[in-house]
Amino acid sequence: LNTSPKKKVNEVSKKSVQKEAKQVIEDQTFGLKNKNKSKKVQQYVQSIEKNVNNKVQTILNKDKPQQSASDIQKAIKEEERKQQQLALLRQTLKQPKVPDGEDPKSYMCIYFQYGCCEKGDKCKFSHGVKEKVYTEQELIEQKLQKEVEKEAIRQKELGFSTDDMGSMDIHRDMRDQLLEFRAKQTSTKSGRDFMEVLQEMTEEIKKKYQLEKDLQNQ
Repeated sequence: LNTSPKKKVNEVSKKSVQKEAKQVIEDQTFGLKNKNKSKKVQQYVQSIEKNVNNKVQTILNKDKPQQSASDIQKAIKEEERKQQQLALLRQTLKQPKVPDGEDPKSYMCIYFQYGCCEKGDKCKFSHGVKEKVYTEQELIEQKLQKEVEKEAIRQKELGFSTDDMGSMDIHRDMRDQLLEFRAKQTSTKSGRDFMEVLQEMTEEIKKKYQLEKDLQNQ
């Protein structure tokens, strides 16, 4: 059998794929590769090139006889559409802030969770088995729970019983209840008015959070 016509078709298809891939890369990285030298932009360019080239190899390695140029172009366009969707998705995501003193690797990378992290092994967040993505509020609640546990240990060392806190009211903010407990202890030790101590502690916390907020906005 004469296989030369089939070979010629395959060669043409391969060239068509490579040409189409090159055009897709140029379209998605137009004006970035040479004009913008920032590390982040260059990483984005490399990511686009890698994804498109990987798709090209997948297409060429498939055991589909005489894949038409039209099918190849559709596959390339589909990959381009996916990359554009991932780029838009990345813009809408925000990695929850890790509480002070916590290891970022203990928290799942939200970009990896949605399949659009470009940092790979260099990412400081976990790329382990995909699990629940914690919201910022949930992270705050976890931190507060740890504070309550630490406070219980500290009070035990000082000779106080955790029963002194009474029952926690699930309908009230844990931070308020913990603050009131601390103010009550300070008031008992110092003989100062409870409300005066509570007001003073509340103002100190407000100043602290305002300072942290100002520093983050700088």
